[in-house]
Amino acid sequence: MLFQGEFFTEIGEIGNQGGLRTLLLRGAQGGIVVYKEIGRESVEIFQKLKAAPHPNIAAVYGIKAVDEENCGVFMEYVPADTLDDRILERGSLPLDETRKIMLQVCAAVRHFHGLGIIHRDLKPLNILVMENGWVKVTDFGIARLYSRGKMADTQVLGTAGYAAPEQFGFSQTDEKAD
Repeated sequence: MLFQGEFFTEIGEIGNQGGLRTLLLRGAQGGIVVYKEIGRESVEIFQKLKAAPHPNIAAVYGIKAVDEENCGVFMEYVPADTLDDRILERGSLPLDETRKIMLQVCAAVRHFHGLGIIHRDLKPLNILVMENGWVKVTDFGIARLYSRGKMADTQVLGTAGYAAPEQFGFSQTDEKAD
C-alpha cells in the first residue's frame, strides 16, 4: 500500500468491524502505522483530528480514498497496554496513577469536544497507557460531529455498559455522552 510516497506492507489485522478492517502496517523505512478503514461520513472527524493534533490523542497522519464509500486513515501506532489491560492485570490502580491517567484523558476529551467531536465509545479498551505513563485516546471509529438542533442519532452505537442512553437512538449524543 502506497501512502505519502512510502510503500507499506501489512503486518497483521488487529480489528474488523462491519467489514472495515484495522491493520498494522510497516513502512519501507521500518516505521509502524495503524491503518483503519472508515466510511466516508467519518472523514471530517479524522480531518479535524489531523489538523488539530493533541499529545493525548493518537495522531492522524493522513486519509486516503479506498472506494466510493470508504477511506483509509493512517494513524500513529502506540506500543502500549490498554487501560483495561492494566486494570485486569493489577486489579486496581494506585490513586496517584489513576489521577495522572484521568487528567490526560480529560485533556484529550476537552480537546476533541472543542473540535465538535463526540467520541461515543470512550472506555478503558480505547485508552492506551504507555510504560512512561503517557496516555493516548484512540478509536474514533463511531465518533460523530455534534449537530446543533438535531433531535436524535440515527444509529445505535457504542459498547453496552459504557454507552450513554442517548446513544441508543433516544436523543442526540453530545459531550455528556463521553
